[in-house]
Amino acid sequence: MRQAAEDYRRAYRICRFSCPPMRDELAANLAGLSTVSVETYRFKHALRFARCGLHQSRRAHDLRHEIASERLIGAAHRGLGNYDDAREHLERANELAKQEDLLVEMAQVLILLGWLDYDLALLKMFGGGKAKAYFVQATAQARRAGDTYCMLEANAGIGWAALATGQPKEGLW
Repeated sequence: MRQAAEDYRRAYRICRFSCPPMRDELAANLAGLSTVSVETYRFKHALRFARCGLHQSRRAHDLRHEIASERLIGAAHRGLGNYDDAREHLERANELAKQEDLLVEMAQVLILLGWLDYDLALLKMFGGGKAKAYFVQATAQARRAGDTYCMLEANAGIGWAALATGQPKEGLW
């Protein structure tokens, strides 16, 4: 992860100091830095990178990186336990992805919404039925997009949500 962060920083600097700055590439590298930060549990850093990426993606009219930035802001808020903020950004990312029928982006966001509701189900000790619905939707979008990774993660989420509701057979294919 350290090497990935160094590579993203180097690429970010190249894009930033080019004339004119390559804003879409700035957004992409900031999304990369945010992703590395989320994966290494550095959620405050992830928020900073993703917010900057959101700004750059909007300036570049780069919808895919705008969605990614909103998704990463949501992921970072989820990691910090700011569940309302996480939902707000994830729902915004989902709406943006729906507008252009961006299937992979929709699947990624729906998976995170599923995990968010799964977390809340465990914390509040109620079933994961709402989480399962997000995972089922994510599976459908991932299948339409042909994205095997998202299909696998969404199906794993269905299994975990079934366990949370006390209905493990519901998680079987």
